[in-house]
Amino acid sequence: MKTTRSKALLTWLVLPFAAFWGSSLTAQAAPITWDFDAVTAPALPAGFTTTGTGSGALWVTTSAVADTPPNSAFAPDVNSLSDKSLVTPVFTPDSGATVTFRHQYGLESTFDGGVLEISINGAAFQDIIAAGGSFVSGGYTTTISSAFSSPIAGRQAWSGSQASFMTTQVNLPPAAFSQPTQLRFRLATDTSVGSTGWWVDTIVVSSAGGPPSAASVTPVPTIGEYGLLALMALVAGAAAFGRRHRA
Repeated sequence: MKTTRSKALLTWLVLPFAAFWGSSLTAQAAPITWDFDAVTAPALPAGFTTTGTGSGALWVTTSAVADTPPNSAFAPDVNSLSDKSLVTPVFTPDSGATVTFRHQYGLESTFDGGVLEISINGAAFQDIIAAGGSFVSGGYTTTISSAFSSPIAGRQAWSGSQASFMTTQVNLPPAAFSQPTQLRFRLATDTSVGSTGWWVDTIVVSSAGGPPSAASVTPVPTIGEYGLLALMALVAGAAAFGRRHRA
């Protein structure tokens, strides 16, 4: 009976730490990867939102064109004034984090365009470059004309024709590190002439020199050096308790 009580006490002391330690390791391994494939088109994945003004549809998922089948996110390039945004879930990037995504587009060259914007800690969205980010590859291709009332007139943007999926990689601004962050894919069109639209797929947020960070969850802290020492002390104490009672 005494041995049974000792084992029960040891289990009671150690089990919470073991469970905590195991969950910590699992949470650290989770990547931020959004590929739009776990939903049925035209629904967006949980946490994504879309807003807009003007004519034409908002952002949706589509199975017509995709980098990784079955789906990508899509907004049409309409022949009238519009401004449509796709906003990611909130995430917390590590120092030196980058964002990589795949996209293709058919947009009226120099008049209709797409931009990447960022909101840090709930602040207003601004262009990723203006916020302090920088393109590693696949950056903006042109400056949008101010002639026909585009909502992003005078700004650099992706515009024209990209007939197959290309990779864009961008360094996130230092101000975003360890802060709640959202990205916004914004497609703006002017008052006339449309084209096909903008497809976005396979968005990945990665840490500098390490595995991707967890998306849309609060990371569980690891047990750490002092926690491990505390666990060892509890085990030793429980063992001593058992020996005294057996005696």
